[in-house]
Amino acid sequence: MTIFIFIIYTTHVELTYYDVTHVCTLKPIALLCEFSSIHISEIAYFIISMYHHVTRIFSYMYLIYLSWLIIFLFVV
Repeated sequence: MTIFIFIIYTTHVELTYYDVTHVCTLKPIALLCEFSSIHISEIAYFIISMYHHVTRIFSYMYLIYLSWLIIFLFVV
């Protein structure tokens, strides 16, 4: 369980360094980037950054919870 959560945590940290400009290289999104007047990359950057901020906060909270649980189990 802890290893699984750690894998999720590390993948979220790696995803925060994801370059959002590569989103427009995907074919369906590239068509949207080409034909729309709105900058899709800016919207994608905002959504991805907000998602990763939220998931990072929750992963930190879960790691703190796990560490306190382990300390409690070893003490008691």
